[in-house]
Formats: sequence, structure tokens, C-alpha cells
Amino acid sequence: MRIPRTKAIPAISREYFPTSDSELVSQIEEVDPNALNARPTKVKDEAAGAEAAPKTITWRSRTVDLEDAAIAAALGSVQTAVKRLSDTLTSTSTAHTKDVGAAYDDVLILSQDAVDATKQAIDELVSERVGSGDKRMQSLQITRTAVSYEMISWRIGRNRVLVGESDGAVIKSSIAANTKHQKSNSKEEEGTGRKLSHLREKVVLYDAILQSLDSIKELPGIAADSDFIEEINAKAAYFSALKYVEFLLGHD
Repeated sequence: MRIPRTKAIPAISREYFPTSDSELVSQIEEVDPNALNARPTKVKDEAAGAEAAPKTITWRSRTVDLEDAAIAAALGSVQTAVKRLSDTLTSTSTAHTKDVGAAYDDVLILSQDAVDATKQAIDELVSERVGSGDKRMQSLQITRTAVSYEMISWRIGRNRVLVGESDGAVIKSSIAANTKHQKSNSKEEEGTGRKLSHLREKVVLYDAILQSLDSIKELPGIAADSDFIEEINAKAAYFSALKYVEFLLGHD
């Protein structure tokens, strides 16, 4: 029995359900009257969401069809989570960077689901002895690079939020000193130990960003894209420079 990958599991279940067994059908409908309906009225909203799932994905200059229903559904969930994240970012004070960082968690988890769904689809083709030259395999490899890059990008974005305003280039203690110089001197400047601890936290975040950028280079097809490699290297140089600034501040 060859079933298209694009067909959703509920649709497959309804299509192959033994509807000739009236007693079984009756028992199921007692539990859920819409279970065997192709267009159940109770799930119109869910159906609308399924239709909103992407049908294609683009990586650089290439666009491929999403032939696997699980991948499309996972990416649809990512899009919904991204919208929630956007709403959170516009309603949350930038002062609470850790709260904003936590808002990225749903996107990261669902992005990982999309990566896992793509890997599973590739593994299934490999088990079927489908070669790398097959169009389906090539499309999935492009999809794998695209979804993996998106997941890594969200991880980098989260760390950029956690590192602080302007990628951590703004030194808050200096700003605070300038804005509070007219106030009472009863409160002393931030303790050296606490300041060094904060600098170390930022260095750890910069290292995580740099590691993420390196992992992008390992994705399928990236090594052959010299322009993109140059772009990644430029970003790595930028964050490396910010990291070394933190080292200098720590030894000031």
C-alpha cells in the first residue's frame, strides 16, 4: 500500500477505516460524532490552520515543495510560535532580557521538531534505498539545511537578546553613572565581583553565538556557497570583536 507522504494521518485513517462495520462506526460516533467526517464542523478552525501550513520552502535561491506532511505541519507550528514571539517582543520591556529570552523557547522547541521531522523523512528514504540523486532526496536535503539554519538563527537571536542592548555593546554601568551623577553618593558603584560575573556571562553568550555560526558551516551545501561562508565569517568577526571588548573591560 503506497500512501503519499503529503496526506495527513487523520485523512488516511478515515480513508481506510472499515465503514462497512456499522456496529464499530456506531460505537465511534457515540464517542465523537465527527471522528469519521471528512470535514467535521467542530474542527473548522484547525482545518484553517492546516491550510495555512507552508507548501514550499526556500533556501537561498532555491525553492522546493514540502512533500512531507509532518514537515509542513511542524513548520506551520513554527510560524504560529513566531507570531506569538513577535507579540511578546512588542509588549515586553527590553529591561527584562531574561523574560524576553524565555519567549524564544517555544520557537526553538518547534524548530527542533521541524528539524527532527526532516531527518526522519530522509532516514525513511534511505531505508527505502533512495539515492542521493533522487529529486525527493535532494528536496529534503535542501529542506534540512533551511530548517536547521532557521533553528540556529533563532538560537543566535535568543542569545543576542540575553547579551543585552545593541548586542552587548552598550555598557550599562557607564550609562547608569552618567544618568545618576546628580543623585546622592550613598549608593556605591556596582561591586567588582558582580561586574566581573556579568562580563563572564556575556562572554559565555558570545561563545555560544560563535559556536552556532560555526555549526551553520557544517550544514549540507553550505561549504560550496563561498558568498554565504564569507557572510558567516563576517558575522563571526563581529561577535569575536565584542567578546574581546568584554575581556578588555574585565581587565580594566
